[in-house]
Amino acid sequence: MTLQLPIDTVTREVPTSTESRYPTRVMQRLTLRYRTGEEIRKGDRVRFHGNPAAVELVSFDPSDPNPEVVWHMKEFGGGVLISDPMVSGRTFIPHDQLDEYEDLEFVSREQGN
Repeated sequence: MTLQLPIDTVTREVPTSTESRYPTRVMQRLTLRYRTGEEIRKGDRVRFHGNPAAVELVSFDPSDPNPEVVWHMKEFGGGVLISDPMVSGRTFIPHDQLDEYEDLEFVSREQGN
């Protein structure tokens, strides 16, 4: 049995990560917003599927020094990580699916944020 590895047709090398196996997206700074128009920010208090929750991470800037933000940008093109301890724990919503989440409602913002 022969193991066949995927080979990049341009460089003729075997990819070493998911980033090189899939077409790279042009990463640019995004402005993520709730359906009501407010900008989504880390620390926002929200209602998620009817439960109190919080925005744990906002991935919108590929030059952010936080490696978790950059990873979410590379893998999903950015999005929002919601902390909902009552039901799901942590849920990541890719930026292109935010409009579909009718159950994500802005409640309030931490002062100074």
